[in-house]
This record gives sequence, C-alpha cells and structure tokens, in this order.
Amino acid sequence: MGILQLDTFSFCYPEGKEDTLKNLSFQVEEGEFVLLTGLSGSGKTTLLRQCKPILAAHGTRKGKILFRGQPLQSLKQRESVTDIGFVQQDTENQVVTDKVWHELAFGLESLGMDTDTIRLRVGEIAGFFGMEHWFYKDIKELSGGQLQMVNLASILAMQPKLLLLDEPTSQLDPIAAGEFFQAVKRVSDELGITVILSEHRLGEVFSIADRILHLENGELTYDGTPRKFGESLAVDKKDILYSIPVPAQIYAGADLGGACPLTVGEGARWLPELDTKIVFDDKWIESSPRILLDHIFFKYEKNGPMILKDVNLKIYEGKVNCILGGNGAGKSTTLKVLSGMAEPLRGKVFDGKKRRKHKKELREGIAVVPQNPKSLFVKKTVKEELLELGDGSKEALEKGKEYAKIFDLMHILNHHPYDISGGEQQRLALAKVLMTDPKVLMLDEPTKGMDGAFKKIFAGIIEALITQGITLVIVSHDLEFCGNVADYCYLFFAGEVISEGPKRKFFSGNHFYTTEANKMCRKISPEIITIEESLEAIHRSS
Repeated sequence: MGILQLDTFSFCYPEGKEDTLKNLSFQVEEGEFVLLTGLSGSGKTTLLRQCKPILAAHGTRKGKILFRGQPLQSLKQRESVTDIGFVQQDTENQVVTDKVWHELAFGLESLGMDTDTIRLRVGEIAGFFGMEHWFYKDIKELSGGQLQMVNLASILAMQPKLLLLDEPTSQLDPIAAGEFFQAVKRVSDELGITVILSEHRLGEVFSIADRILHLENGELTYDGTPRKFGESLAVDKKDILYSIPVPAQIYAGADLGGACPLTVGEGARWLPELDTKIVFDDKWIESSPRILLDHIFFKYEKNGPMILKDVNLKIYEGKVNCILGGNGAGKSTTLKVLSGMAEPLRGKVFDGKKRRKHKKELREGIAVVPQNPKSLFVKKTVKEELLELGDGSKEALEKGKEYAKIFDLMHILNHHPYDISGGEQQRLALAKVLMTDPKVLMLDEPTKGMDGAFKKIFAGIIEALITQGITLVIVSHDLEFCGNVADYCYLFFAGEVISEGPKRKFFSGNHFYTTEANKMCRKISPEIITIEESLEAIHRSS
C-alpha cells in the first residue's frame, strides 16, 4: 500500500465551469521522490493543496485521496499538520518569528511539545542541514536560500511522513536552488520521507527525481522515469519540452539517438565530436546610455551594511540590459536606484545627459514590475486589473483585450488576481504595466513561475518591445532566458559589478555563471550560448 493514493479524483472550484483536476489515479510509494510537472495553470498547485487538508481549496470533489489507506479528510487536524508537510513558493510568507532557532521551534511549540523534545528535534534538524553557524541569527539577516532552508527545516522538525513542495526555488538564484534541491534529495534518501515537488525550474531537480508525474489541463498524461520522459518528448514534442533540462532539449532537437542526457556532464559525453566550428557575427553596437549610475553607494539603514559599493553602470537605450548575480548581491536595490524609487547615499544618477536631482521620484516613462507581482494588484478581477490604468475609452478596452490574448489571460479574466497561479500573476503584472506605454521597462525576476513554453513567447514579446524603441532592464536568476534575450549583461557580487559586457563576450567569458548550453557545448565552440545555437552547430556537421 502506498503512502498516498488518488482514485479517479476530480476537483472543481466553486464557480468553475469545468474541473481543474480530472480523474487522477496514481499511487506514491513510501520514500519516493516524485517531480510534478506541467505548464502554468495545469493544476499542479491545486493538486498539492488538495493533498494537505488545511490548505485545500473549497470546491466540488469526486473520487478519493487516501493517506496510508485512510481517506485524507478523515485525518485529525494534528495528524494533518505533523504527517503532511508543505513548503510554499514565497519564502517570506511562511516565516512567523524573528530568529532562526525560534522559527525551527515554533511549530513544535504550537503542538504543545515539552521543552526537552523541542530542543532535541530542533538540534537534530539544525545539525542535519549544517545551520550551527547561523542558528541564532535574525531571520532578516538570511539570504533567500538560507530562508527557504529554514522553512524546510521547520517543517521537517515535525517529522512528516509526506513532504509537499510547491515551486520552492522560484525566488532563489541558481546556486541556492541547486543546494536546496540537494537538501530535499537528502531528506528523501537519508530520512525516507516521501517527497512530491512541483517545479517550473527543472534543470537541477529533473535528474535527481525518481519519477515524473506530468499534468496537462488537469489530466495525468505521463507517469514514469525522467529519462524516458525526455525520450518521449523527443518523439512527441509537447510544450513542456521547453521546461526540461537543456541537455534533454538539445537531445530532442538533434535527433542523434542514444539515451537522453539529463545533466550537463551526460550531455557533454553524449555530444559527438564535430568538425564544424560555428562562428557568430552578432557584433555589439553600443547605443547612448538611457540611464547612467556614476559611483553609486547605497544602504537601507544609517548603521546598516553598504548594499551597493561604487557601482558604475550604463543602461543602453533600445537594448535589453540584464543584471545577474546571486541572492543578496544588490540586483533589486540597483533596480530601485535606476527607477528613482531609492536615493543613493553617494554618487550620481543621470537620465540621458541630465542629472537626476529629485529624491525618490519615479521618472516619467519608467515602468517597474517588482518581484512580487501581487503588489500591483488592487482590483477584484483580472479584467479590471488590465483596465485599471486605462482611460476607459474603446481603444483602451481593445488594448486590454489584446494584451489578455498575448499573455494568455483570456480564460481567467473573471478570476481574482490572488486566485491565479504564480506564473499567471507574473503575466498579468507584465500586461498591466505595458498598458501605460512605458519608454523604459524594468523587470525584477520576470520569468519567476513561468513555464518554458511561455518563456519562448515572452522572448518574442521582448523582441517586439525593442523594435518599438523601448529600453529594457531585466534583473534575473534565469541564465538561459537572459542568454536568449540579452544585449548587454552585468554580474553583481556583494554589491559590486565584477563582470560586464555584450552578451556573447559575457557568457563565454564566465565559467560558472553561464548557460547550460554553453557549459555542455564548449568543446564545439566556447561562444555557443543558446539551445538553438547548439542545434545549429550539430545540424551543420551532420
């Protein structure tokens, strides 16, 4: 008997016209590491929440969900809290205390456990994750990766039998995300805890999962191993292909046969020796700086640490300017200074050739989409959000409808903005700010929560915006996406710019902070950055 069993389970939201989940039947065994995949809106988050009674949305249910052979809804509340753990997307929303040690203990205290048991469990889990050196730190001092590790540890301190994770790395940089996935793998392998993890970022976690469950429009369309899933997509190229690891995407496009590679190492070994050396002629043509930062220093508190340290940076007009780096490197702070939402401690900001003098003034023609798109939402429906910044004219209505089509929002126009998926919220925020016709568009982690299929569409949208003369600034952890769309890149570390240059020079010059396509295909050419360029080189030689 499995730990979790779904028997022809369907679910429909109260005002839904059709089921969000449709006749799902599968069984998860004790200790399995299951990766739940699917495009945005396919039902992944809904499914995970239906497996955690306290988080399950109201609606119409058909069929059964059994936990260890018992109906899920018959679990007592204490069992539901302790036996089924849940880690959410938003790292900060899960935190309820101000110290690391107290956060680890909070759930156990709420369950009324005695002091000795709490001390033992907290000490064990902190030791398991190597938290000793930041055990007594304030929560606000933690990096994004550390904070999500605390969230995971606080759940595991309650010793769950089943761990559910809903896009837990959506706000983490690639290195922190990789460390988090490895921690979850340890939980599965060393503690025997069953894991079901939903993700759009599949590069790191795909190869370490035991099993893939793939949803399409609420239906289960694949149940099997990751490698077989990659090989099946090489034959039947569904949109989820653009979300699987880069080596598997290159495998699917190359049509060279063999076993599907899941990692960069496997991909490099699978890749045949090629005679053709691919040459690129995309020469960088420098434009005038639209915004310029001149020796910028910044801190948030008078006695706090310096966040930006002597930053010099040009935002080139009519180009895609990408700012990269780890969590806490100063990327989002730089975006605030660029947009006028934060005033530097020292240094100068220029809009074109004119020095900016007005403190904390959001400059005319600059639009910003923050990391948390919810901060832009003030209306009750998606449709109202799209029209909120318009003038109510027929032209504005048509424009809103057009953006709803472009960003694939037509089917959720009457939904509350807080009730749609993270990827849909991100698309809505982008559509809403574009309604203002900005001259400069600044995006903080715009691909967070986006599936690979929509990223390709979004890349086309960015290309169209550039042809319209709009200048873009993108802060991102998504190296593959930036490798596709960027013109010029900056790499931040500890509040300083440590590397910059035109896209091709930037990525080919980095060894660690570069795209997976570049890492895998360097033996063909160190200048290869994208999947498309990899396939071009392979096809030229075949």
